[in-house]
Amino acid sequence: MALLDIITAAASSGGSTTIYASGEIPIILNSDAIIPLLSKSTLASSNSTSLITPVSNWNLSPVDSKIIESTRAFSQTLASHLQNPNPRQPLTQTHFLQLLTSFLTSVSDQIEIKTESFDPVELIGQRGFLLGPVITNLIAETCISFGLWDVLEALIVNKLLKSTISSDLVEKLIDKKQSRLLCLFVKHVPELRCSNLLNALTYFLTPVDDHCYERMVDLRKEWEKEALSAMEKATKIDIPKKVKFLAKEAALLLMVSLDGFTSNEICLHYLFGSDISDSLVLGSAISRLDGSELTGLVKYLVKWMEKYWNFPDAVRIPKFGKYVSVLGLKECINVPSVGSILKAFGAVLDANFSYWVLNPDVREEIKKGENLVGLLALESSFCEQVSEVIEQLKVKKDEEVK
Repeated sequence: MALLDIITAAASSGGSTTIYASGEIPIILNSDAIIPLLSKSTLASSNSTSLITPVSNWNLSPVDSKIIESTRAFSQTLASHLQNPNPRQPLTQTHFLQLLTSFLTSVSDQIEIKTESFDPVELIGQRGFLLGPVITNLIAETCISFGLWDVLEALIVNKLLKSTISSDLVEKLIDKKQSRLLCLFVKHVPELRCSNLLNALTYFLTPVDDHCYERMVDLRKEWEKEALSAMEKATKIDIPKKVKFLAKEAALLLMVSLDGFTSNEICLHYLFGSDISDSLVLGSAISRLDGSELTGLVKYLVKWMEKYWNFPDAVRIPKFGKYVSVLGLKECINVPSVGSILKAFGAVLDANFSYWVLNPDVREEIKKGENLVGLLALESSFCEQVSEVIEQLKVKKDEEVK
């Protein structure tokens, strides 16, 4: 008997056993309360050679059942508001926040986790892991409908949204001209889809109107504020030397990220400062940009290569994330690395090579970028050799000590 036949027979022989669809159980079930209750069915003893052993006594734990029911009720309320709002009993912003707070508190109590705050934003940070992807997406869409941007930001920065389920949130953020939240979305939401990347790139490269650009200017002011804060910390006397040294690095990094970049290009920092692991998705999104957008993207990438060549000390170091809380600076981790910029430049060339060959207007920018790539690669090769020498000296010193 084929394995598929065995699985089919096992599934159809459950008798009165209820088989749940994945959409009916919006949480991750607690297997510790389910598996010990399972036992071999009568079919298992009659067919001992089967690769699959049918079991019976499948049942949800009381706690899981309560969480599922409360999640289903909350989901239905939000879905009803979004799809068919009741004009007689509309869901208000205040009522929604009360429902969200009550839901997170109730679920926490059911699994015996103490709740220390009743603020929705803080609750999402503390108990957001209890939310499934579907209910999280409904909460995000409801936040957009009410303009609750602080709650939506909490969902984004805590990495609770999934790109596969929240595929239309990027378009909604663009419609609302929420530049800052869009930057956070492309930074924190994992495995961005090609459509999300394309919409974000288009929005950043060609702002739709003055109001949209004003939001980007506000974002630039946040970077400027952090740069000034870093310089102040770097010049203080009564702080540890390590913190002061780190503040100097942060000040240089932030100033390099601001100088020469327009406000909409600073939004691109978030996109290329994130870990876009799928180069095929990035290349596909870049290949769909029009001529003016591609030209703007190339100029942005060449600016970064010039920065890293002229300011080799302005390199985003991995350890900086450990000191973000100490310095109170958040934007340094959004600065693109050398590798990210070179990776994006390669994707641009691969996806649109024929366009660059036939377009003389941006050919000089491409040549400039290619020369910089060669210089950076040469510098990297030299640094690698120096690094190997240092490691060998360390090994020799350790041997002498022994």
